[in-house]
Amino acid sequence: MYDWLGDASHNEATVVTANRRLARVLRQQFNQQQVAAGHKAWAAPAIDSWRDWLTRALRSADIQASLPTFISQHQSQLLWERCLAKELPDAGQSIQGLVRLSQEAWQRLADWQVSIREVARSAQSDDQRLFARVAGRYLKILEHEHWVDDAGLGALLLDTIVAGHVEVSGAYTFAGFDRPRPIETALHDAILAMGGTVQIAPSRRHRHQ
Repeated sequence: MYDWLGDASHNEATVVTANRRLARVLRQQFNQQQVAAGHKAWAAPAIDSWRDWLTRALRSADIQASLPTFISQHQSQLLWERCLAKELPDAGQSIQGLVRLSQEAWQRLADWQVSIREVARSAQSDDQRLFARVAGRYLKILEHEHWVDDAGLGALLLDTIVAGHVEVSGAYTFAGFDRPRPIETALHDAILAMGGTVQIAPSRRHRHQ
């Protein structure tokens, strides 16, 4: 099922998965492959979920002092609540649902490398204009405090790689990304430009067709 895993996990190679569940599955599969091959001990492969890989790669950057401070999901939620309350002081309990929707939209914009300025310029409805104002307020706080949230990790790593502050000259295999987002493609290109190699693991869905 995962015949490619042995080759993708050799030496300093890194496997990056679409989610943590797949990362756990691949680690289990790798261990089973080693047992089946008769090995009694082996080095743990570098298999990370997308978010964990972004975080680990940024921690390896040689400019730690100048990188933004990462804020947790909970801290991000509180910040969204604060920004929404400024625009919707009478929202009450419904603000929690708006926080979730705002975070999802914010993540989607980051994945597709769409700036909030583009959203504001193209907004055609009151809801779109409201989101643009709230997100603009949110972004302003992040920039002022020198913070980065989950959604901003991909762009931050991309900029750090392009500036030559992260070593990415090894081999990388990306697994489980059925529809690559622009931020993923941009990171693939940055790795290649810095002398690394990029492979896409075979899709189980395509193999079964």
